[in-house]
Amino acid sequence: SLLTHNSTQLQHLNLHNCDWVTDDLLRPVLRNNPALTSIDLSGCKHLTEGVLQMLSMMCPSIFSLILSDCPWVNSVGLDYLCDKHFKRNSCSSESMEDVLKLMGTDLRTNVKSRRKTKYQDNEQFYHYIQKKQVTMRLVKKKIKPERKFLRVLEISGCKSLSDSNIKKVTEVFTMLEVLKIGNNKLLTDESNKSIA
Repeated sequence: SLLTHNSTQLQHLNLHNCDWVTDDLLRPVLRNNPALTSIDLSGCKHLTEGVLQMLSMMCPSIFSLILSDCPWVNSVGLDYLCDKHFKRNSCSSESMEDVLKLMGTDLRTNVKSRRKTKYQDNEQFYHYIQKKQVTMRLVKKKIKPERKFLRVLEISGCKSLSDSNIKKVTEVFTMLEVLKIGNNKLLTDESNKSIA
């Protein structure tokens, strides 16, 4: 009860080989600590793939995720984690107004002079971006400079993962510095090619 309800400022959570941890016990910890940056759930046998869904929704600043020897880490949960991360971090049309505000303009009004702007639709917006020689990569950086990206992922010993899962992980989590995938008989040389 002390860990689940009263802890609200956790940044690191190490539950390595804790047999007593279940989804129901972990859920309030994740919900109350959105600033978690490091989580070690390796060897926790009584969790389910739902933990990956909870992590992707409740812990957007996760930097290090250790899931070694977790039989519940499967392709469905890992795909969900990848998809949620990709959707959250892709630059969408919803953020166009944020981009223009950074440049001193929004879709309806020039913020600096309070005049109507001439950039009313997407084509004009992209022409404006191109004209100012601002790349979408720089724009993304300006929109979400505080966003942390997963840098360490350990999923060795998770025996139900396939080459396609590893490929997706390497495509989505482009900032990964450490990816441990050992001790999985389903993985072939294709996984190694994805990492390289």
